[in-house]
Amino acid sequence: MAPVTSKRNAMPATTTRLINRIWGEYYCNYSPEDSKKSDTCAMKDDENEEQEGGEEDEEEDEEENGLVIEQTVKPDSGSKQGTLYCSNEEIEWDGEAVGSMPGGGDLYKRAIVPGSTVSVGGSVLLTGDSEEYPPIYFVEYMFEESDGRKVVHGRLLMRGSQTVLGNTANEREVFMTNDCLEFELADIVQTVVVEPRLMPWGYQHRKSNAANDKADRARADNRKSRGLPMEYFCKSMYCPGRGGFFCLEIDCMGLGSGFCQSCKINEVQKEKEDFNINSSMTGFTHMGTEYSIHDFVYLGPRHFGEDGKTSENFKGGRNVGLKAYVVCHLLEIEGVKTRKQADPESMTVKVRRFFRPEDISSEKAYRSDIQEVYYSEQIVTVPLLAIEGKCEVRRKQDLPFMDAPLPAHIKLTPSKERVVDDATIRKKGKCKEGGSGFDEQKDAPSSNRLATLDIFAGCGGLSEGVSLTKWAIEYEEPAGEAFKLNHPEALMLINNCNVILRAIMTACEDEDDCISTPEAAELAAKLDEKEINNLPRPGQVDFINGGPPCQGFSGMNSLE
Repeated sequence: MAPVTSKRNAMPATTTRLINRIWGEYYCNYSPEDSKKSDTCAMKDDENEEQEGGEEDEEEDEEENGLVIEQTVKPDSGSKQGTLYCSNEEIEWDGEAVGSMPGGGDLYKRAIVPGSTVSVGGSVLLTGDSEEYPPIYFVEYMFEESDGRKVVHGRLLMRGSQTVLGNTANEREVFMTNDCLEFELADIVQTVVVEPRLMPWGYQHRKSNAANDKADRARADNRKSRGLPMEYFCKSMYCPGRGGFFCLEIDCMGLGSGFCQSCKINEVQKEKEDFNINSSMTGFTHMGTEYSIHDFVYLGPRHFGEDGKTSENFKGGRNVGLKAYVVCHLLEIEGVKTRKQADPESMTVKVRRFFRPEDISSEKAYRSDIQEVYYSEQIVTVPLLAIEGKCEVRRKQDLPFMDAPLPAHIKLTPSKERVVDDATIRKKGKCKEGGSGFDEQKDAPSSNRLATLDIFAGCGGLSEGVSLTKWAIEYEEPAGEAFKLNHPEALMLINNCNVILRAIMTACEDEDDCISTPEAAELAAKLDEKEINNLPRPGQVDFINGGPPCQGFSGMNSLE
């Protein structure tokens, strides 16, 4: 049977100006063929945005273009001027000592170097491996050591382009990090202006924040046109290890007291990562997690060989070479006689292996629950460092029947028997004795449920198990009708997602920030008032899941 193809015509994506700029630059750099196919209307909209205000003429545009080119070659024009390389004898403290370091040494708030003043709470530029992006450090405190060296304790400020934001970042925005460095005042190339800012968060502040950003860009462009050094601002902390940006703790920054919040965080993290074994030699702490004998643990699959599985092919056959963690029961800690001799590099543990369905056969993997494991008599000894984490394993008969998600406040009583057969439930936290089962779900709070919008919804497969699917968008009417049957509580929008986005932005008076085709604008205008009123608004959608559309990793998929 031939595959069913859609009879609907494809429509170029509706985007905001920011998304259009990001992907426009991406395709220009990595896919020149696709960039030639980009919509001329989008290009015209970008040109109109640059000409807002009506006071710029062609000569000013040419001047701005020239400045942009120059900035690309030399982003910090001031960094090459007035370098402060000097000897310790040329540097003086401005004012009396304000305290002392715990290990000795007087603390100071300001220092005078030839041509500039360095202050606690300010920022400085140092020499680095990259001439294009020399490192910027925020001055936490300054002190003089017993040998007379004048030292600065600073925290690294990363430019937006050096973070995951890439080309979406403002060239003047920098991000605080937890990377610290101590350097001498004589190593400073120059001082730079970095303004810490706190920005109100939330959809209701989006327009006012955009207006403030626009005024800020105008001031920055004015400084650039006059040849003045670039001034930076900092609104967030960048923590790549935690995968996000976080609010600045301004109250803890630049105190000049010898205390550094970043160093404290790093010390706590290091303590968590230190290896410790308890006095009874029956448990240990590794990478911040406590383990004890009879815990269930995850081990890396590389520590176990092939088990002669059959080679039938079922769905998911593309996952060749990918293996899940091996679930094991921790039985014994070996290779240590005293706590002082405890070395995780040389220690081993004895574990009982539990097999997953895919370890037995492809057919069993296809038909079994993904959380199911099987008890075995196989006991092996592996390096302690093979342990990747903890999990929980339960007898299947110990679990109550549930056809709804388990609320966060419900805890199940663990099995008292040591041998475990065929079910796993992985949870965080400790078990609570006397916890009840399914009946208590009636009293479960609903405040933590996320209002979900399903894009490219199909029949609703990705929404299965999501407790609060409120909206869905699907282009094909048969799939949309099936979604209604599967999720009767959700509002199904059978339409092109580009039309829906255009309609929402128009209803929110954001047409100026919307780039769409004339067709999308026309179809959005034809929606009746009831349809428009039912569309989700900013602040109403907590979570968006989408696709996957058949295009896979294509330009369409990138805009989900």
